[in-house]
Amino acid sequence: MAPLVIPPALSELLKAPIGSPLVNSWAGFLLYVPAVAGGIFGLIGGYLTDLFGRRRVLVWSILLLCVFRRGGGLFDFGLVAVAVAFHDVCRRSVWSLWRRVRLARRNLHRAAAS
Repeated sequence: MAPLVIPPALSELLKAPIGSPLVNSWAGFLLYVPAVAGGIFGLIGGYLTDLFGRRRVLVWSILLLCVFRRGGGLFDFGLVAVAVAFHDVCRRSVWSLWRRVRLARRNLHRAAAS
């Protein structure tokens, strides 16, 4: 959806025609940066989850997200984007870890019952 929406929105904001180098460079930037940030913060979130535990990392990421979103009008946009990306990646990594642990426990219980 984003590749269809971003160029017309940028064209209107930048007062440049769709397909111009300015619009294309900004559209590429807006599509590229979240993917790279997700990968980087995924690694950091996974490391922190292993180091401190999933609950502690999730609680702190939610608290940081609340602080950064509430203060979003006072801070630079980059800090808000970092906080949102960190929270999203931690949430995803904790959720997938929780699913794997639950599945492993279920398999252990089934093996013990057999």
